[in-house]
Amino acid sequence: MHFVNSDNTRISDRITELKNILSQKVDIMAVVKYANDTQILSLIKDGRIKIIGENRVQDAEKRWERRDFLDIRKNLDIHFIGHLQKNKVKRAVLLFDSIDSVDSIELAEEIDKKSAQIGKIMPVMIQIKISDKETQYGIKPEDFDFIFENISRMKNISIRGIMAIGAMSDKEEEIRASFKKAADIYKNYFKNEFNSNGEKNYLSMGMSGDWRIAIEEGSNLIRIGNYFFDNKGV
Repeated sequence: MHFVNSDNTRISDRITELKNILSQKVDIMAVVKYANDTQILSLIKDGRIKIIGENRVQDAEKRWERRDFLDIRKNLDIHFIGHLQKNKVKRAVLLFDSIDSVDSIELAEEIDKKSAQIGKIMPVMIQIKISDKETQYGIKPEDFDFIFENISRMKNISIRGIMAIGAMSDKEEEIRASFKKAADIYKNYFKNEFNSNGEKNYLSMGMSGDWRIAIEEGSNLIRIGNYFFDNKGV
């Protein structure tokens, strides 16, 4: 019990610290990939974080079907931010409020198809690859125009922004340059605060290690995990 209480206090303190730094224009997503259920419930019950990021469909299904999570589900936006396999699209469309990691026309087509089957218009973000890391998913910046144009024609998808992961580097200038690539594209395609379906448009970039740089380059949604849930500072 002592651990739970100290955990609650740390999470609350870190939410306060982050909220005091950020402008009201920047939203916070709590990424729960490595958090335990007690920590996640603690963060949600604090009431100040309303966006939750999930990386795995199967983990999210187990979590949000539990009674203690189901009871608070209606007050949250649950975003999928991991790599989505086409055979899991139906489950993702049913479960999530936004799919932020669309990285191909083929995936978008499957989301559009499954959304149409249940009469849902699915908010999505297009994930762009701004890092040279081989294992990172996302479309190349030079392909964005073609991808955006094709997905925009899909009737059961609502594009609401861009998600990107910064360069994996210790050099600030490399991280900043990668974020700038995403920001330049975002500014060209998302000129309003909300899209035509009323969803807030997001430039989702910046994590626990690089969110300050991301915000300076225009991010309005940062994805924070370790900073909330482990014993290390940001």
